[in-house]
Amino acid sequence: MTKPFFPRLQGNSRGCLAFEPFFLIPFSMFSTYVTLYMYELGMTELNIGWVTTIGLIVQVFSSLFSGYLTDRLGRKRAILYFDLLSWSLATLLWAFSQNLWFFVAAAVSTAFSVCRILLFTASL
Repeated sequence: MTKPFFPRLQGNSRGCLAFEPFFLIPFSMFSTYVTLYMYELGMTELNIGWVTTIGLIVQVFSSLFSGYLTDRLGRKRAILYFDLLSWSLATLLWAFSQNLWFFVAAAVSTAFSVCRILLFTASL
């Protein structure tokens, strides 16, 4: 018989710790290369900094909205609906962005997605 991951944890906590790397590793790679992608498309370093800053500020404030959504819809439904929509939209926006405002929209959409994942982890 195999020994389970994190034997002292039960249920959702164990699942979250076991599967969190599947989110963190690709997101870390994504966030590294998205700055190079913006630079290659002609964005200045100042604009790249602004896009990144706006995304981080939205993450801070979207945590309040995401907490409210989680309370109203329940954790599983909020994760399913909101993450499916926001990750799909964010990925498409990053892929087709050609100017500053599309990159800002993609950063804002990604900020909502990241915030939902972090709230999911914290709510266990």
